[in-house]
Amino acid sequence: EGRGAEVGRFVMRGLMLASGAPSTGPASPGALRLVFRNDSGNPAGAIQAVNDLVTLHRVIAIIGPVGSRSSRAAAARAQELGVPLVAFAPSGAVESIGPMTFRYYTTPRAEARALVASARARGVRRVAVLSPESPFGGAMATAFQGEAEAAGIEVSTLESYAVGTTAFGAVIAELAEAQWE
Repeated sequence: EGRGAEVGRFVMRGLMLASGAPSTGPASPGALRLVFRNDSGNPAGAIQAVNDLVTLHRVIAIIGPVGSRSSRAAAARAQELGVPLVAFAPSGAVESIGPMTFRYYTTPRAEARALVASARARGVRRVAVLSPESPFGGAMATAFQGEAEAAGIEVSTLESYAVGTTAFGAVIAELAEAQWE
C-alpha cells in the first residue's frame, strides 16, 4: 500500500527487466531466478519475507524492502542469517546493522551536501528551498538548511507544497518575491 508499494513495483519491474524476465523460453540451468515477496509495508512482514526467501527459496541475496522501518527489520534478520541485503530506504541506519546490509539510496544529508557543494562551486550565496509537505521533504529541507548554513550559504526562504500538488503558480509567486540566487 501507499508510496512503498508504488516504489516496490518500480523496483520489481527494474529487476525483471535487468534479468530478462519473463523468459521467452525455458530457463537455462544456471539462469538467474527472481523470487518476490511482499512485506505489506511492515517490519513483521519484512522479517517473514526474509525468513521465507532464505529458508524456503535459498536465495543468495535480497534486494529490498522499501521503506526505513521494514528495511531495518529485514536487514537485521538478513544479517543474522548471513545473507546480503540491499535496502531501498533513505534512512542511514540500515548499513550500520552489519557487513551484510547495504542501502541503495543516499541519505538526505548526503544529497543536501552535494546540492550545497554545487551551489557553492557556482558562487551562490543565498538560496530558497521548496519541498513537499512529507516526512522525506521535511528531512531534505532540514538537511539542506543545515548544510547550507555550515557552508556559509544563506537560506532566505523556506516554502513547501502539499503532496500531490500539480499547480505551482502560487508558491512560485511567493518564491519570486524572496531574495535568492
